[in-house]
Amino acid sequence: MNLTAERSLICIICPKGCRITAVRDATHPLGYRTIGNICQRGEEYAIDEIIHPVRMLTTTIATRNLRLPRLPVRTREPIPKHLLSDGLALLAGLEIDHPVQMGEIIIPDLLGSGVDVIASRSLD
Repeated sequence: MNLTAERSLICIICPKGCRITAVRDATHPLGYRTIGNICQRGEEYAIDEIIHPVRMLTTTIATRNLRLPRLPVRTREPIPKHLLSDGLALLAGLEIDHPVQMGEIIIPDLLGSGVDVIASRSLD
């Protein structure tokens, strides 16, 4: 975890796209204070992005179905950003050879994250 003294970000919570600078501040309850955000949501986004960045993992996995050779899958919730590469590598080695319903769990608890990988569409 890289907790730098200062970091600049562009907020993605709303269309305003505030340019936020987060500065280490031991007196702030979250450990950082922010400059440039218009709302509280921007402050929360910036601090979360520094302390615990998370992302949705979306990809496809191979199938034995000639009509749909790749099945789109995603995590049910965002996972820690540092798990993305290992998660993609794990999914790249899978092949689905049976019918799947949209929302069905493909991999439970991906890499111990507590988050399931689910099918994004059905496969007959």
